[in-house]
Amino acid sequence: MVTAVGEIPPTSQQREALRAFVLSATTAEVVDRLARSEGRLRELDEQLQLMRESLVDHEA
Repeated sequence: MVTAVGEIPPTSQQREALRAFVLSATTAEVVDRLARSEGRLRELDEQLQLMRESLVDHEA
């Protein structure tokens, strides 16, 4: 890890805490994106179902 001149390098415990923080933030972002993707897929599925129903009604 690069440090400024005269700066005390972080301890292994501090490095691990930072690593855990970054990992948790990244995990939260991935979970958020998955949730939004799932919501969008649900919307598209509902639209598809409405189109199918409309087509069936039109053919009847």
